Amino acid sequence: MIYRSSHYFRYDEYFPFLFINSSLAPPFDHIPILTHVPEWFPGIDFESGARDWHTDLQNMIDQSLEFVKSQIAAGVASKSFTSDLLERKMSTEEEQDIKWTTGIMFAGGVGTTVSSNYAFFLAMTLYPDVQKEAQEEIDAVVGSDRLPAFVDRFAHDFIVNITDFSVVTVLRRVIANDIHNGYYISKGTLVISNVWGMPHDPSTYSDPMEFSPDRFLPGEGESPPTDSRNICFGFGRCIVSGSSVQFNEG
Repeated sequence: MIYRSSHYFRYDEYFPFLFINSSLAPPFDHIPILTHVPEWFPGIDFESGARDWHTDLQNMIDQSLEFVKSQIAAGVASKSFTSDLLERKMSTEEEQDIKWTTGIMFAGGVGTTVSSNYAFFLAMTLYPDVQKEAQEEIDAVVGSDRLPAFVDRFAHDFIVNITDFSVVTVLRRVIANDIHNGYYISKGTLVISNVWGMPHDPSTYSDPMEFSPDRFLPGEGESPPTDSRNICFGFGRCIVSGSSVQFNEG
């Protein structure tokens, strides 16, 4: 779906260069000094992997754009974000901007969306009682004569809470010396937000280790707990830009 929006071709049509094992990503960003270690040093084989992944990334960006350009030239291009931009007159610099904007649009969305869907299907398989309750809510709101629409979303409190369980995080740099829980953290230190611990905090959520979407619903006479969406989409300057769609109540 993401590639259809950005470039309009299917996963099984055009993915020869995207099978990258992200779990083996080079640690250069986390430990910059490793960039100075020679490749022949034992255990530094990830440098050659990094070169291969750089080539894969460049192929993804270049070939995606060339595919759409060839479709436009042949007069068979389907409507997509890329084709819409390319059909306008532009400079070489503007085409580069389009190439990387649309490429990153795909790259940034496919991993997060696919992994979230995998997690959702796994949860529904492991917890059929939750799946049954979710289906009952859909039937009560939507009925059986049409598919759910975006406007129905905010009538589905239980389903919204099922899907708000994926979390993302990025490295952050401390901008001033700080002391946290007795630990001194110097300015410039790279830190990782504990986004797993936040939604699993027993002082905020009851039975946090249980898959229970009901925990996010306020009890009778109680205030609702912290909205998990304020965690799962990040926060501060590193918040996921697409979170505006998730929060859209229109």
